[in-house]
Amino acid sequence: MKRMLMIFGLAAACAAETAAQNNVGVIDIARIFKAYERTAYLEEEFVAKEKFLNEEAEKKRAQIESSRRALQDAFKPNTPEYDRKVAELQEAEIRYRVWTQMETEAIKTAHKRSLMEIYADVRAGVQKVAEERGVDLVVTYDLLTQDAPDSAALRQQILLQKVIYWSPSLDLTDPVIKVINDAFRLRNTPAAPRESKPAADKPTGEKTGGPAPAPEKPKSP
Repeated sequence: MKRMLMIFGLAAACAAETAAQNNVGVIDIARIFKAYERTAYLEEEFVAKEKFLNEEAEKKRAQIESSRRALQDAFKPNTPEYDRKVAELQEAEIRYRVWTQMETEAIKTAHKRSLMEIYADVRAGVQKVAEERGVDLVVTYDLLTQDAPDSAALRQQILLQKVIYWSPSLDLTDPVIKVINDAFRLRNTPAAPRESKPAADKPTGEKTGGPAPAPEKPKSP
């Protein structure tokens, strides 16, 4: 019995020693996303795309409305020509709705893909910093905000806290921001153009002492 207790005691001591050796770090992932320069770059890009889409949609919508007014002014209802124009107008409206939906979905899909790429960059930065500092586990923390509308919302915010206390020495947020921004700038810095060296002059026969090229003989007629 004493031997079993000794074995259990040694196992517990080993487990405690192993746990003590596991280093932990924390990050504010919301601040990292906000401070990552690629995030702002992509947001500006998608804002420009949405603006362009809205402008194009307004143009197409205005063309349809103009065609509808012209239809009412130029054609008499319940005539073959009027019915044909109505059918064309309906087809134009269908094409407009399909086009708008497809373009909107394309922007949403691209935005989602970009967010996943940003997360992959952040994760790679966290891994790099953690490995350099010998950190085995990195967890995220959230700071309580003052914008909770009522006590129920504040209580929910408190319950969702993942980390209650951490030493400032465990915070890897700033090093991660530096790593991912440095990598982003490096990827987006254009390479310096290579200087082209002037072609060396070919040595002539007189300079090298060799025979000068013989003049070309004229062709006989």
